[in-house]
Amino acid sequence: MTPFIMSISPEVSEYITQNPLGSILSTFCDASKSHQQPTSSSISGKQIDENISRSAIQNLIQDITSHNVTKKLGSQNEYISSQLNLICINLNHGLELSIFEPLTTAIFGKSSDLIVWKAILQLVNDYADLPITLPRKFVQESNQSWEEYVAPLRQEFRYSSYENVGGFWEKYFEGRPWQEQCSLTYLNLSKTHNRDALGSFPHVITEKDTWQWLNSFQNRLLDRSLESSDLSPIGGPTPSQVSNAYASRGKYYRLKKIEDTNASRDNKRIDLFIKSQKQSSELPSSWNDVLVLGHMTDYFEDAYSRNNFYHLAISVREVFWAQPLRRFIHGFVLSHTKLQLWVFDRSGAIGSDIIEIWEEPERFIYALTAYTIMSDDELGLDSFVQRNSCKTSIIVNDDLTQQEREFEIDDKPFQVDDSVVSHGTTYHQTKDGEYVVKFSWRAAEQRSEAEYLKAAKSINGVTKLVGSRDIVSIKEIRSGLVFSPEMALQFPYPMNWCISGEIESHRNDANGPKTTKHLLIFEDQILTCVVSSPVGRPLSDFKTVNEFLTGMRDAIKAHWALFRDARILHRDISARNIILTDPNIFNGYSGMLSDLDNAIALEDDEKNIQGDSGVVIGTTVYLAIGILEAGSNPDTHGIEHTYRHDLESFFYVFLSICMCYGWNEKDKANIYFLSLWRPLDVESIFGDKCGRLSPRNFERTILDGFSPKFKNLKELAKKLRTTLFSDGILTKATPDDPEIMYAPILCAFDEALQTIP
Repeated sequence: MTPFIMSISPEVSEYITQNPLGSILSTFCDASKSHQQPTSSSISGKQIDENISRSAIQNLIQDITSHNVTKKLGSQNEYISSQLNLICINLNHGLELSIFEPLTTAIFGKSSDLIVWKAILQLVNDYADLPITLPRKFVQESNQSWEEYVAPLRQEFRYSSYENVGGFWEKYFEGRPWQEQCSLTYLNLSKTHNRDALGSFPHVITEKDTWQWLNSFQNRLLDRSLESSDLSPIGGPTPSQVSNAYASRGKYYRLKKIEDTNASRDNKRIDLFIKSQKQSSELPSSWNDVLVLGHMTDYFEDAYSRNNFYHLAISVREVFWAQPLRRFIHGFVLSHTKLQLWVFDRSGAIGSDIIEIWEEPERFIYALTAYTIMSDDELGLDSFVQRNSCKTSIIVNDDLTQQEREFEIDDKPFQVDDSVVSHGTTYHQTKDGEYVVKFSWRAAEQRSEAEYLKAAKSINGVTKLVGSRDIVSIKEIRSGLVFSPEMALQFPYPMNWCISGEIESHRNDANGPKTTKHLLIFEDQILTCVVSSPVGRPLSDFKTVNEFLTGMRDAIKAHWALFRDARILHRDISARNIILTDPNIFNGYSGMLSDLDNAIALEDDEKNIQGDSGVVIGTTVYLAIGILEAGSNPDTHGIEHTYRHDLESFFYVFLSICMCYGWNEKDKANIYFLSLWRPLDVESIFGDKCGRLSPRNFERTILDGFSPKFKNLKELAKKLRTTLFSDGILTKATPDDPEIMYAPILCAFDEALQTIP
C-alpha cells in the first residue's frame, strides 16, 4: 500500500478555514473530560482510558470521515477516505491507540484546524505503514520462554521435516501456465535497474527497508496484469507475445511480528503473508485469508536451533487452525542472503534447496511472483467443501444406498486439532443438527473408520455410519518429489518418541554391531470425510454428576461390547471421544463412543503394537502407563495394546473431569498436573503418572484436587484404581478374561450412582 503524500494545497487550506471542525472536536473533548489535560506537549494513546477513549476516538474518526474537508481531499485522492474507514473498523479489532498520539495532541493542545488536518493526514500515513495484526490462537504467555513456546512445534517437526527434496522446484514452480510471466517479471525488474534485478534490494535486511522494497516491487510489477505492462524486457517477448498472461491473484502484506528471544533482533526481521486481492481491504484480515507465509531476517539460520524455520512454523500452525481442511501451505524463509522455500502439510514440512539470492536472483524474484499468481489448487486450499453465498455443503457416498448424497453443513467447525503434524481431525455439524461431519487424515495402511463403523453397526453405544468418502492422500499431494534419509532435518533436543516420519535408531549392542531401523520416509495419510450420528454433546457438557457418571458407565459398556462382539479395540479413549446422548432415543445409552480412527480389528494382531520405534497412538493425556513405558524405552520393541489400556484411559478421563470441572467461579480448576501430561515427550508423562498414581501420592496429588462438585466420587476413584492396578501396585498386566476388569469397574459406577441424588 502506497502511503499518501501529506500535503495541503492553498485551495484546500482555504476550504479548511471555511469548514471548521469546531463541533466535532468539542464533542470529542467532552467525551474525554474524565481524562486529565496533558501537562507535557503530547499525550500518549496509552495514557487514555481504553474503554472511553476507544469509543470516543471511533466517533471522532467517523465524524472526520463524513466531514466536507475529507470529501474535498477525497476528490483529489479517494485513498484518504478509504483509509479512515478502515481505521474506524479496526478500532474494534485491537488497533493500538498510540497511533492517534499526534492527533490527540493537536486537539487537546487547541491547535488550529490546519494543524489538526495535518495530524489527520499523518494518521493516514502512519496507519498505512503499520503491519497487520492477525489475532493468534497460540499466544506466548508472559511467563513462557521462547523455547517453551516453540517446544510443541519442535516435537512435531523433529522427525517429519526434509530439505533439499528432489523435484521440489520442478513440482511447484515449473510447467505452469504462469511460468513465462514470472520470468518476464524478473526481466522487467532487471531493466529498471540496469540489468541488476536486486539493485535496490537492501543489503542489510531491516523491517522498514525490506518492506519498502517489496511493496515497491509489487506496486510496480505485480499489482497489474501483464498486458498493461509498459516495460518490454530487452531481448524478451513483449507482453502481447505472451499467451495466458496472468494478473496477480494475491498481494503481500506485512504481518505484526511475535517477540523474538533477543529483542535486538526484532528490527532485522519481517513477517509477511499473502492474501487474495479479492478480499476487501475495508475489512480486517484474519488467518482464514492467508494464502502464503514468509519470514525474512538478516540473521543466518542456525542449523542447530532452526529459529528462522520455527518463526515460520508458528504462523503455519495458526493457518492450519483457521483453515483445518487446507491440504498444504507454501512458505519461505530468507536468512540473510539464503532463501529456502517450504511446503507444510499434515505429515510434516518439505523444503527446497538453499537459494543464494545474489547468485540466483531470478529464482528469488520468480518465486515471489509465483506465490501471487498460483491457483487455489496450487496453493493447497480446500476444494472438497463447496461454499457459495447460499450454503456450505459436502457430497459423500451414502452407506445404505451407495449413492452420492449431499449434506449442508455449518460453515465453521465446532472442534479442531491443535497440531499441524497430526490427523488434523475437524468436526462440523450438519445444518439440520442431525449428523456429525468429521474430517481426518488417517494412516494409509490402516483400515478406514468407515469400515470399523460398518462392522460395529449392531453394537449399541457406538456412533452409526451415514456416509463417507476418501478425498486425497499425502502420497498424491507429494507425488513427483524424491526423498532420501539424508534430507531429514536435524533438530536439537533428542526425544525417545515421534509421531511420524523417518527415524534411524542406532544402538550399540555389546554382542553385536550397530543396527539401523528404518520407517517410511514420510507417513502417508488419507484425508477422509465420515458422516455419522448422533451428534450428542461433549462429555464435559454434563448437566449433573449423575449424567456424567451414567455417560461414562455406558461408554465403557459400549467399549466392552465393541471388543467382545465386533472384535474391535478402540485404542483412543479420550474425553473428546465420549458423547452424551438421550437414553430414551438411543437404546438406554446416556453415553456413546465415537471416533474409531485409531481402532484396530483383533485379527490384525501384528499391527497392534504400541511403542515400537517410539511410535505411540492415542491422546497423550489419557495414555496408559504401560504404553508410555514402551514408548519411552528404546530397548523394547513395543507392547500389544489391550482392552486394559483402554480401561485405564477411561480412568484418566474420569480423573480429568473431576479435577477440571465443577469449581466455583472464584476457585481455579486444578489442572496443573494435566498440563504435565500434554507434552509429546512420553518419557516425562510416564514418570509423572507413575509418581502421582503411587499408593503414597494418589490421594494427595489426585484426590485432593477433585472439585467440590465431585468430592463424593473419591471412593469411586479409589475402586477404579484398585481394579486397574491390583492392591495399589502399578501392575500393568492384562487378564486373559476381560470380565475380570470390566465387571468390577461397571459395578463401581453403578454403586456410585446409587449414592448420587
